[in-house]
Amino acid sequence: MRDEMRKMGLPEPEFMSLRGDFKVIFRKENKSDIIQNFTENFTENFTENFTENFTENLSKIQIKIIKEIEKNKTITQKNIANNLKVSRQTISTNIKKLKELRYIERIGSDRKGYWKILKNR
Repeated sequence: MRDEMRKMGLPEPEFMSLRGDFKVIFRKENKSDIIQNFTENFTENFTENFTENFTENLSKIQIKIIKEIEKNKTITQKNIANNLKVSRQTISTNIKKLKELRYIERIGSDRKGYWKILKNR
């Protein structure tokens, strides 16, 4: 039995002694393969769900603002407005909301400071 399982790339059976009886466990996969599959599936599903949950509370314009900040942490609100082809007031209102929700933070002054993204997408 052990030889046949080795030929198929399966782990060897496990034998356990139970007070005069014994138990044999046959596994389909190696424990390391099971752990790796679990880790890969968990990571992929967690990342997808986290991203969906992270952005579901944000509007499309707010997501675009964060993307602009990711590209250039020193970008001005005026430049964001120009890049997204919306008014400066729209950007100002949405940045205020993003700050309140703790998605972004301004570090330093308006002229010489930069944006910090607090929650990763």
